[in-house]
Amino acid sequence: MDYASLLETTAEIAVAFTGFIGIFVVLARRDGSFDPIAGLAIRVIVLSSVACVFYAALPVVLSATGLESDLLWRCSSAGLLAAQITWTAHIIRTRHRLEIRPPPLPLILNALTVAIVALNALGWPIGPSAGPYIVAVWLVLAVTAANFVIIIFDRVL
Repeated sequence: MDYASLLETTAEIAVAFTGFIGIFVVLARRDGSFDPIAGLAIRVIVLSSVACVFYAALPVVLSATGLESDLLWRCSSAGLLAAQITWTAHIIRTRHRLEIRPPPLPLILNALTVAIVALNALGWPIGPSAGPYIVAVWLVLAVTAANFVIIIFDRVL
């Protein structure tokens, strides 16, 4: 299995999470509004799902432009790093504005993602490669899954 099919499968799973949360929002909204933590979790699910699809497509698009091997994974990792830092800053600002304290697991996974892609973009320890990039994309998907579980257990169970 090559990196393109792994990333395509990851994007499909991310789209499925977006669909499931859409159904959940429609059904759960009928009984009232969401509390701030649930609202933030829904926002994180949608944003990280869309980000995951973007991250899965980025190396494929860059390879179509002619980038290969080390430069491909260095540029893909740098793009993912910039987007993750921006996304993290947005979530932290929103969290402080709403004065809520969400569960720490998604933040830990996000910090780990940033560290992995930063090291991959720098080429440490063995040079930029597909493995760390794919792991970082899966961690973004794990952030989606963690928030999905948090909101389902909070609202349904």
